[in-house]
Amino acid sequence: MDNHDRLRTNKVSANLAEKAVKEAQEILTHDGKDLRSYLNKDIVMNALSCQNLDILDLKMIDRVMAEFQHAARVFKPYRSVRKVSIFGSARVADNNPITSLL
Repeated sequence: MDNHDRLRTNKVSANLAEKAVKEAQEILTHDGKDLRSYLNKDIVMNALSCQNLDILDLKMIDRVMAEFQHAARVFKPYRSVRKVSIFGSARVADNNPITSLL
């Protein structure tokens, strides 16, 4: 990456940070008493309280939030349809007897 690309990347990052700060300020200073306002404030405050967590915890929280946002977008058109979500995963070695059941 040359200096020109680095400057452009830094400028984009600065613009995104400035936009995020403005949006966070709007959320935190909005005096709405509705549930959406409360939840938005709570999400921002929870994010701010993550500053002292280990990097792996931060990565996990980031991934979980991204997955929930994706699921919310995907399922939004089906809000009136009943659904079941199953969370979890397992990793077993190929030679494990359990894999023959799958």
